[in-house]
Amino acid sequence: MRHRPILVAAAMIVLSSAALIPLAGQQIKPGVLKKPPVTFAPPYDPADNRALLFGWTGTAETTLTFDRFFDGDHTLMGWFMPQYTRAYTGPIFANGGSGTYVVGHGSYYLGTGFHAGSDGESKYGAGYGSGHPVLYVRIGGFKAVYLAPSYAAGVWHHLAVVRNGGVIRLFLDGKRLTPVTIAKGTGRDGRVIKRASPAPEIKLSATFTGKPQGRLRFGRTGSLAGAQAYGMIDDVAVFSRALTAAEIAAARDQRRFTGQETDLLASWSFDRAPSGRASDAAEIQQKGRLFVVPVKATAADAWAMASTFFLGSTDAADPRVPFPVNEPWRVAQGADSPTPSHHDASAFSYDFVRATTGSVGATILCAATGRVSMYKPIKTGDEGNVVLEIADGIHVTYGHLGSLNAKIKGGTAKDFGSKTRYVFAPGQGPLIKAGEVIGTVGATSKHLHIDGNAGNAVGVTIPLAFFNYQASDDQGKTWKPVVKGTPSKGQWIRRVQ
Repeated sequence: MRHRPILVAAAMIVLSSAALIPLAGQQIKPGVLKKPPVTFAPPYDPADNRALLFGWTGTAETTLTFDRFFDGDHTLMGWFMPQYTRAYTGPIFANGGSGTYVVGHGSYYLGTGFHAGSDGESKYGAGYGSGHPVLYVRIGGFKAVYLAPSYAAGVWHHLAVVRNGGVIRLFLDGKRLTPVTIAKGTGRDGRVIKRASPAPEIKLSATFTGKPQGRLRFGRTGSLAGAQAYGMIDDVAVFSRALTAAEIAAARDQRRFTGQETDLLASWSFDRAPSGRASDAAEIQQKGRLFVVPVKATAADAWAMASTFFLGSTDAADPRVPFPVNEPWRVAQGADSPTPSHHDASAFSYDFVRATTGSVGATILCAATGRVSMYKPIKTGDEGNVVLEIADGIHVTYGHLGSLNAKIKGGTAKDFGSKTRYVFAPGQGPLIKAGEVIGTVGATSKHLHIDGNAGNAVGVTIPLAFFNYQASDDQGKTWKPVVKGTPSKGQWIRRVQ
């Protein structure tokens, strides 16, 4: 069992895209002679064992460039604890320059999962809302999808990608995965299903379009907009040859690196700041070819960066639940919900209904002060919505509204498919303060849809936590305080101030 502190689901850290983790200057070329297996003998101290947490825009970039290892046989491996498994592409290992290199989560819809209303289908099989998590490799124009039923949120997993003679192989928790092709079909009862069949592994040619350039990066790639890994990473290593399945399994069993392993090009761990050092002055330590990047735990958000290389946080605002004080609401759909429709680009959306009475006409309050960046007015038979920018690049959408605050007007009309919305330049829309009325719940959908997102019509939602509320897991019989959290499906929640 991997001994780690438990991930607090709502905790998010943003790392500067310019954050650099150093690498020793000596270059190690891929070996041409047969060499003995890698021997792992890592030290392990649970008190020191921290990890690096990624939130929206979270990335850490090393100084190891792809031209140091990519063209020859090599192995890239590390530990990752996913926070969500039904979302969009999440590059655990990636590149920061031109070309494309992504190893990590795959889009949920690349696998066996469905979205409600997908392709106009009206009947769904067992795959609807309950498809398996997907792992994904994309190198240049080469792509491979892997179903990963055991890839669970809140659990540490070991991921390894190997290049051997141009063939790319992926290992999860020490076991080699087989790529799949997904095709829609019809079950015996006439319902739509998705079937997986084996597919060939990626085989790179000597030259190909989109070859990855730049530095090795974790959490985010420079080539795919809106792609983001959410969760914690630790103990990453690059070896200058293709390790065997047995060696990969041994690395997984031993958990950590000393910096002295055979054919190790570089490795990175994220651990406690040295004793007696101020957290903001802690420096990266080098032990052989192992780089120890200091992090620290804090009561506020579970993991905070101790290194000055890492800056920023998605907690630029502190949203409250958007309901009147002491009015209980039920979470009809939570973020990354198994069913029925909050997956992939919509993975971080919530649906709320009033718990003890109907929701139609219920008052919705502004969760956090912001300026209107876009809204859809209400028309007969068509509910409205509004998007507020609450921090730089962080927005909140309120949907299925039957009325809108009178301040929500003006803007430039733009067509989005069959809908006309009104858009404001950044910082130019009407200001709505926290606690002001946003509007009321409409009579068509009968619930509030709310999510965090990266901007007007950018196509992806982002995790949205709420601050200082109460939650109940027994339909209001008992309540517990939550300093910061992401409400889960079925919970009752209420605003306390």
